[in-house]
Amino acid sequence: MVNWRQLSQLRLVLLLLILLLMTSCAAAAQSKIGFKIDHEVKAAGQKLQLGEIAEIEAPKKFKQKMETINLGQSPLPGYTRVLKRDYILSALERAGFNLSRITYQIPKQIRVTTPHQVLDTDRLTEKVRNYIQQNLSAEAEDIEIELQNLDREVRLPVGGVELQIGNLNTKRILGRTAVPVNIYVDGKLAKKKYIQAQVTAYQRVLVAQESIKRRQSLAENQFKWEKRPLVKLHSQPFTDVDSIQNYRLERSINTGQILTRNLIEIPPLVKRRDRVKIIAVVGRVRVSTAGVALESGTEGEHIKVRNIKSNREIMAKVIGKKTVKVIL
Repeated sequence: MVNWRQLSQLRLVLLLLILLLMTSCAAAAQSKIGFKIDHEVKAAGQKLQLGEIAEIEAPKKFKQKMETINLGQSPLPGYTRVLKRDYILSALERAGFNLSRITYQIPKQIRVTTPHQVLDTDRLTEKVRNYIQQNLSAEAEDIEIELQNLDREVRLPVGGVELQIGNLNTKRILGRTAVPVNIYVDGKLAKKKYIQAQVTAYQRVLVAQESIKRRQSLAENQFKWEKRPLVKLHSQPFTDVDSIQNYRLERSINTGQILTRNLIEIPPLVKRRDRVKIIAVVGRVRVSTAGVALESGTEGEHIKVRNIKSNREIMAKVIGKKTVKVIL
């Protein structure tokens, strides 16, 4: 009969056999690990992982671990990055793999490229031009847009492209400005471009055909129509030619100067020291008397006048040429 001591020894031998078998299996599994990389490969994501560029043969557990080994950043779309074999093997060792138990076929250098598409520059420039035109008050045919320093091509990841205008740092569009364009691929921001634009908008304005002196009344034949850049206008142009005869110059202008609203004024109906007719209204009673204007005034303005008969100074409203009205 087998005694207990012999039974314990038998169990120990069996345990050792099991451990040896497990170690052998693990070694056998480890020996089946291998991978292959071609001379030229393509990357998909921004971070380059071994699984993207290598054909891996290994048990599932080891294969998943190898696939996620980080090899740094992928090249930009359309560009190439060169990986050296030693770099890849070092990454494997850092991940805990024993290179002596792995079979591999790796060239000394591997060229990694990222698939790309080229953005149609006409689409980009059209987006910028439409934005500028929509944000100017001038008509489209009166706007000149010169886009500068455009890239020959814009390389993007593969996918659906959407263009959006970003936030401008200024509301000023005329002159030289940089328009930000956000480029999205499949809903993700892929690139941001600043398009330099020289924007000139023209407006049809009245220009003096001759020198006109201060206080001189205006007539249509003194001016001509020209298109001038808005950026050079420092005041709102006067363009109501039908009513130009109702105005006079507040200060002199030279030949070729643009007529702007800050240069004109309505001639006063009453001038200082004019003899005026003072109309006084008391209830339903209306009387008039003579007076002298102490101030100049246009229609609707209140000015000081002096009643010649009473020698009193009163405030009266200008209602017509050399005519004022006071309500008592």
